[in-house]
Amino acid sequence: MIKNKRLIFIHQNFPGQFLHLCRELAPHNKITFITKNTPNRLPNIELIAYQPHRKTTPNIHPYLTTIEDGILHGQAVARILLQLKNSGVKPDLIIGHCGWGETQFVKDIFPDVPLLSYFEFFYSATGADVGFDKEFPSSDELKFHLRSRNQLLLSCLEATDRGISPTWWQQSRFPEAYSAKVSVIHDGVDTAVLRATEKPSVTLNGITFDGTVPLVTFVARNLEPYRGFHVFMRAAERILKKHPTAQIVIVGGDGVS
Repeated sequence: MIKNKRLIFIHQNFPGQFLHLCRELAPHNKITFITKNTPNRLPNIELIAYQPHRKTTPNIHPYLTTIEDGILHGQAVARILLQLKNSGVKPDLIIGHCGWGETQFVKDIFPDVPLLSYFEFFYSATGADVGFDKEFPSSDELKFHLRSRNQLLLSCLEATDRGISPTWWQQSRFPEAYSAKVSVIHDGVDTAVLRATEKPSVTLNGITFDGTVPLVTFVARNLEPYRGFHVFMRAAERILKKHPTAQIVIVGGDGVS
């Protein structure tokens, strides 16, 4: 157990994947969390909010939009780190999510402080989330765009001391040259909340689900082809034909990822 240390966490959507870690460490350490989202709170954690100083450049080359956005996020975080450094703060460890470019300038502010970065995804035109569905074939333009998006991640990979990825598959997506730098550590599951009950029962929209009939669920951030929603709906039709009493619950948004 880490005790009596000065820790800085970085994630645009507090607390992100660091919820359980922060809860465990907060009682015994001084934690500052740099984030864009501050409505949520956790005990014994100082929140510092940031916002990029401007939006991305209009009509910029489309391959560069994500890169510029990441630089703007990284700049905003770097300015807060500079303020902390100038006020005498010297963290023992900095932990951050690299997906939005927030960690890319950390080592330029605190070169001697260990940086642990969370690596969630590395883009690829094959073997991942593109080109797997014949109904939505990939294109050369998309392949070029994906390779360009990885420039931000490669910058963070180069700068970080160590990385973590939640699953072996996600870790395997990163270039072999960096594989030894990224360890696999799962986010964890809160088994006090996610556990079976003796008599499960919940009512949604006037319908009670109590385990007496088959229940099929589909959960995704957005109900879109990217997340296989069209395939699920076809499967749901077949399920209901074979099991007319089955209940199907769908949870998701109307946006596009």
